[in-house]
This record gives sequence, C-alpha cells and structure tokens, in this order.
Amino acid sequence: MNNKVFFIGASLLIGVFISWQLKFFLGSRYQQVNEKQTTKAAQPEMAKIQKVVTIKNNIEPAMLRYKHWSGTYKPTIFVITINGQEIKPDTQHDITITNNQLAVRFDYAFLNGKRKGAKIVSFTVNTNKPTLNISFSWNDKWQIIIDNATPCQVKKESFNNAYLT
Repeated sequence: MNNKVFFIGASLLIGVFISWQLKFFLGSRYQQVNEKQTTKAAQPEMAKIQKVVTIKNNIEPAMLRYKHWSGTYKPTIFVITINGQEIKPDTQHDITITNNQLAVRFDYAFLNGKRKGAKIVSFTVNTNKPTLNISFSWNDKWQIIIDNATPCQVKKESFNNAYLT
C-alpha cells in the first residue's frame, strides 16, 4: 500500500512540476510575441520622401558586348527600365523616387533569343545628388553602374523557352 501512495504522490508531484514548466515557458513565449506586436504597432510609419532626379543613360553599344571564349557577342535585345519607365540609349529622363530607392531592370537576349534573362538591381540614391549617370559592364558584380547611387540588392531572372518582346 505504501508503494501505491508513494507512486501516486510522485506522479502528482511530477505532473505539477511539468505543468508549471509549460506554463512558465508558454507564458514567457506569449509575452515575447505580444511585446513584439506592441512595439510594431507603436512604431510610427516612415514618412515617404519623394524627389525628382535626372537619369542619363550613358550605356554605349561597346559596353554591351559580351566576351566569351567562343567569341564576342552583342545582345539582340537590351532594354533598361527604371522604376517601371523605359530609358532609351543616349537619353535622359526625370524620374520621381521615393525614400531614395531606385529599381533598375534590364532585359537582354543573345543569339536571337537563345540566351536571355533579366536582372533587377535595387539602388539607394545618395542624397543631394540630382543627376544619376548609368553605365554597364558584364564584368561588374552588379552589372548596372550608377554614379551617386549604391547598389543594395539584386534579383536575377532567366528565361529558357520564351522570347522577349
């Protein structure tokens, strides 16, 4: 009989201890999540600062040539868009940017579309610089080079079976 009482008492004690640990662990976890949500809600929204910058497309055809061991190739298609607006070669445009952020996308195709792709590079524009000059190099890590702006993120897209239009 004493063994049964001891076993029941030990089982109750272990059950209370486990429930206390779960309550402590889950309670602190709930508190951490709740604190994160309140700090997110307490943070004011960042004001959107817009300004107009002049973008000059200084990309020359010689910059677009790609040197491969089998030869030097030039793209049949090369299109640059900045914040959704196409920028033709040797032109300049005034573009409105928000919070000094700029997204540059270039689409390219070689060998009549057999090799094609696109890349989107995000830039942070240096403040107090109203003019941005774009150049290009296949050998550069980012490939798009903009003076007065710093590249911060890149996304590459490849197209294997679809032609660019």
